[in-house]
Amino acid sequence: MKRNILISLVLVGLIFAACGTKQSGKDPQQEILAIALSFAQDVAEKDFKSCEKYLSQNSIEKLQKLNDADVVDDLAEHFKSFTPDTIKQYATVKYRTSNGVEQELKMEYTAKGWKVLLNEELFLDSPMQVAKMFMKRLLSKEFDDAKQYATKETQFLLSMMGSLISMNKDLYQKMTEKRYDLIEWHAAEIDGDKAIVKYDIDGKTEQLDLVKENDKWKVEFKKETEL
Repeated sequence: MKRNILISLVLVGLIFAACGTKQSGKDPQQEILAIALSFAQDVAEKDFKSCEKYLSQNSIEKLQKLNDADVVDDLAEHFKSFTPDTIKQYATVKYRTSNGVEQELKMEYTAKGWKVLLNEELFLDSPMQVAKMFMKRLLSKEFDDAKQYATKETQFLLSMMGSLISMNKDLYQKMTEKRYDLIEWHAAEIDGDKAIVKYDIDGKTEQLDLVKENDKWKVEFKKETEL
């Protein structure tokens, strides 16, 4: 049985776009709030399989990526305090997280009813989370996906790295031998708009440098960066 989580819901207003969908006779306000509440409870309890039924297919894939990169604790913590206060258009549910940050949970009405549109950027607001997502994609040799967590300059280097690894068997083998699940992460060291995330892999301590780019944490390769 799920734990009871104290979640306060305060409905201020509800405005729907004229999208031509039928509401199946249900009170849309109550339906949206019920879905948002159930989704938040499932995520807070790390019951990700159960919460998939509230997500669009694209959002399910995003959730799986977050889960694969081992940011589930951050994801769960994010929804432990869920206080929506406004719903509008498709709808947008505004709420405050446990640390007082205001966020938005977007939903859309589909043929299967209301579905949550998961925006993974909600959970990538710390250097550690971004570093984990970046390394998961990098060690999976998914260089294009890794670019979204990197600065513009680093994106260019990732393109070069992908080309080199595809042509060099030794580099490809070296990358293949590195396992994400064996990484041991150290606490992030944050200094203003810069951060360092150190990690242990293959018996060595390495680090990722991160900077704020357009107010978002991004991995920045430096000359001494070694993977």
